[in-house]
Amino acid sequence: MNGGIHTFQGQQYNIVLCGLAGGIDPGNIQDDEILLSVYSMQGELLAERYFEFAWELRELEYGNNYLIYADGDGAGFETRMAMPPTRLDWIRARLPRLWP
Repeated sequence: MNGGIHTFQGQQYNIVLCGLAGGIDPGNIQDDEILLSVYSMQGELLAERYFEFAWELRELEYGNNYLIYADGDGAGFETRMAMPPTRLDWIRARLPRLWP
């Protein structure tokens, strides 16, 4: 997947992806859950998203004011995230995750 430093509307952000090895077989990437984190260049967490890896979309897609990642519990749906992240994204990134 293609995380790293990306520019949206003239501002740079660090996109970090981490596999969480879900499912019964941690070696099977199809069962992996991915944590997508968006950081400012100063290291502040701005947004987080969890999604399941989908073979249909192996890389994130980037536009001038959005990024797209595959989501949908393995069904391969594409989800668009506004960039830069909103204030609501910032708040949600700080709340504990209440679901598995």
